[in-house]
Amino acid sequence: LEEADALIPKNIPRELILRVGNPGEELVTLTLQKPFDLIIMGSRGRGALKSLLMGSVSSHLVNNVKCSVWIIK
Repeated sequence: LEEADALIPKNIPRELILRVGNPGEELVTLTLQKPFDLIIMGSRGRGALKSLLMGSVSSHLVNNVKCSVWIIK
């Protein structure tokens, strides 16, 4: 986390959070605990079949959080 934090300009407010578990469920739980306006995340681009079989964290978030989700490909 410290390496990623070093890449963010110091004038941008942020909070580093480390959680262990199922990524989709942990992120949904986090959005219930803290007020978020927007989640920005990347897409791995595994394709429709692999996402169907393995699930997609971005798809899970879009369907289960109340804030907006911006997915970057």
